[in-house]
Formats: sequence, structure tokens, C-alpha cells
Amino acid sequence: MSELFHGARLKIERANEHINDLYRQSRDFSNTRPYSISVENNPETGDSFLKISTGEPAPDRMLLTVGDAIHNLRSALDFVMSDIEFETTGARDPHTHFPIRPTRNELVNAINGGLKKKGQWAPKTVLDFIVDEVQPYETGRGEPLWSLNALDIEDKHRLLIAKKDVTHIRTINCKDGTGQVSRAE
Repeated sequence: MSELFHGARLKIERANEHINDLYRQSRDFSNTRPYSISVENNPETGDSFLKISTGEPAPDRMLLTVGDAIHNLRSALDFVMSDIEFETTGARDPHTHFPIRPTRNELVNAINGGLKKKGQWAPKTVLDFIVDEVQPYETGRGEPLWSLNALDIEDKHRLLIAKKDVTHIRTINCKDGTGQVSRAE
């Protein structure tokens, strides 16, 4: 018999390798200065404004690496459920997965309609722990798991886009040569 959660640990280790690779890729991409920052003047008002422009999008390899890390983390959750199933029944069902749903009610319904009816393999304490403590739904404590699941699903259909548009800047702190800080809001 293999070590419990061994596969899940391997998936997490692999996700960490992807995340470390992503840090290196991000650093290298940032060093190419894929953006420009300038101060421009409005001739009508005489006001100055800060203009930030992005030049090139993140490389595809970065987007693939993000997706791979997300997928490995999501898969680790499924490995956990599969190991619990195997420990309980001595068999594995290829359709077993860690339940994540948008709402608590949908999570409870999925568990009652699937996991409990599928041979009663999942111990009640495990299912109760998932629903009451982990709370893998959008408004629960497990909202990061819900987000991870949503990103994993999105990445199955298209590359995740690593871009954030700046729509406004609320506050700017500026420090002059003497160390004096001024704040603009």
C-alpha cells in the first residue's frame, strides 16, 4: 500500500516548481521593461498626469506555467479524495473528485447526491469537515479553493490572461531629494 496522500504531495511539489519557474519568468519579463511610464501635460488645463502604457503582453510560456501550477494544485485535492476513497473501500473510481461548488447548498446537494450515494465510501466525518470547516464555495472560508477550481476550469478552455488594466490611481506618494513626502489624492 502506498503512503496516504503521496500523489497529492507530489502534485503540490510540482505546482511549487511551476510557481518558482513563474517567478523567474516574471522577473525576466519585467527586466525587458514591457511598459512605459511618462508624465504628460494637458495643454487645456495645465495639469500634469502620469501615463502608464503596456507594450507587450506576457509571454505564452508564462501563461502556460500559471495554468500548469493551478492544475497541479487542483489535482492535489482530487488525489486526496481518491486516497480517502481507496483507504475506505480498497478501490478507486476515476470520477472521484474533491467537491467544490458555487454555494453551500450546491455543495451539500453534490455531496448528498453523489458522494454519499456512490457506495457510502466517504466517511461522514470527512464530508462534514469539507462542508462545515473547509467550505469550498464562493462565500465560504474555502473561497480560495473555489477560485482555484474556477481558474482551473477556465484554463482548460483558454489561456489565462495575465493582464491588469489600471483604470485609476487613487493616491500617489512622492518623495523629493530631501526625503520630504507629499501625498496627492
